[in-house]
Amino acid sequence: MYVSDWINELLSWKAFVPLSRLTYCGYLIHIPIVQVYVWTIRTRVSYSEQQLVGMLPATTYSIITNYRNVISIRCLAYLTTRADNY
Repeated sequence: MYVSDWINELLSWKAFVPLSRLTYCGYLIHIPIVQVYVWTIRTRVSYSEQQLVGMLPATTYSIITNYRNVISIRCLAYLTTRADNY
């Protein structure tokens, strides 16, 4: 059994179908929701230094998580293409 077969079997598990549809739906509608929220703000948004420093850990975590996801997807793609070539 190749690595790609195992990964395909895991990711095509029937229990993931509702979760994947819900996640995709959230992905599709989150931008319009944010845009409506931003367009309906009637007051000026300003941040203090304390608020900006408070956002730093979340921003750092988000950046690290995104890079980790990109690296794991690339490794997964490499493993699947390498396993399929044998």
